[in-house]
Amino acid sequence: MASKKAKAKKTSEPKKSLKKKPAKAVAKKAPPKKISVKKVKAAPKVAVVKKEQYEKLRADFNKMQSDYADCLWAFVKWCGVAFNYVGEKLGEEEVKKYSEYIAEEFARPMFEKGGVATLRTLKWFVDVLGSDFKWIEDDKKIVLTGTCNSGGRLEREGISKRNREGVSYYCSHCKQWYNELAKEWYDLDIQFEYQKDGKGCTFTFMK
Repeated sequence: MASKKAKAKKTSEPKKSLKKKPAKAVAKKAPPKKISVKKVKAAPKVAVVKKEQYEKLRADFNKMQSDYADCLWAFVKWCGVAFNYVGEKLGEEEVKKYSEYIAEEFARPMFEKGGVATLRTLKWFVDVLGSDFKWIEDDKKIVLTGTCNSGGRLEREGISKRNREGVSYYCSHCKQWYNELAKEWYDLDIQFEYQKDGKGCTFTFMK
């Protein structure tokens, strides 16, 4: 009996719980960094132009430039004849009105951009016509001076008629536009100096 009780005691004793050891934290490996590779654009191919092709292109350009100058001269000549008609038939006061009317369309947009832009536009115009204007600039002023192939050519070829002051009707618009209207409309200080017989003229813009 005693042995049976001993066995019962042994069986009734609770079993010791086996504690599980905590699992070691495994460090996560960072994902590999993506290396950005910039694609290098291939250099554009340079077109090779043969000498004969270049000479033809140059000749075509010169002809186009010459044709354009001829068209612009035809426009200037037309304007000169129109100024003559207004001056001789209607009088000098009407020339001023006619000139201001044209200035609203041609000169005002130019004056809006300022004195420097105005003289640059003027130089482009006279250069296309083959004038020899020089651009002289310092800190205080810009001077544009030379022999004009616009109104000056009209005078040299005897196309322009003159007003009572001996100034051609066409060239009188320069004084009105640059000395007067540029000042009146946009307070630009531009002075135009005129020489008779197409000998040359000067535009001075005070900065």
